[in-house]
Amino acid sequence: MYRIAIIPARGGSKRIPRKNVRMFCGSPMISYPVSVAVYSGLFDRVVVSTDDTEIAEIAQLYGADVPYMRCASLSDDYTTTAEVITDTLNRLNLNTLETLNDLQVCCLYATTPMLQPEDLIAGLTLLTHGSSKANVFAAGQFPAPVQRCFACNEQGIMSMVWPEYASKRTQDLPPRYYDAGQFYWLNGYAFWTNPQLLTGETYGYVLPRNRSVDIDTLEDWEEAEFIFKHQGLSPPERPVTSVARKR
Repeated sequence: MYRIAIIPARGGSKRIPRKNVRMFCGSPMISYPVSVAVYSGLFDRVVVSTDDTEIAEIAQLYGADVPYMRCASLSDDYTTTAEVITDTLNRLNLNTLETLNDLQVCCLYATTPMLQPEDLIAGLTLLTHGSSKANVFAAGQFPAPVQRCFACNEQGIMSMVWPEYASKRTQDLPPRYYDAGQFYWLNGYAFWTNPQLLTGETYGYVLPRNRSVDIDTLEDWEEAEFIFKHQGLSPPERPVTSVARKR
């Protein structure tokens, strides 16, 4: 198998401007997923897809390849992750039938500072134990039963979305999960023929709750930094000099 990590990291983030190069606990945010991918030893190549020269320079400093600059048409607010992955496979000539049959792709999001190599390894284990059409995503568990959630109308009045669960004890309700926005493992040919991150044969690797913060807002960022420091995690200490090409 040939394994590639693809990290989408465009420069035009809106809710947290310049979030991919913003300093998180002492290191640029993009350095975290790059370092985890490199140090995991899983990948033949770690590639960052970006349209931004500063992101590209930092990513390369920490050991990633930036073999091309992403075009503007695939760097706006509406570009999907699947489109970025497809673009990368095309540009790197990994789109032939022979190559795709022996290809495993891991897409890591750029704002994943608490992701650990063992998470990627566990995700890969799920992928290899599934069928050739399987994929895997990092899941988080909702902290409270979603079956007892409320909707709020324009007057501020709240009502239960599923009132049939009003009398149920919370401990009797099964857990529910969400996409934690961390990583996706994909079989090359299956993704190429059906370019979706979540399909009918998707396995979830459930992250610990304290490491499943999806960083979309400044409030998320502050929460993630607090958890990171509280857990005693360490940022990348120094730039690496080479990418682990072979396992």
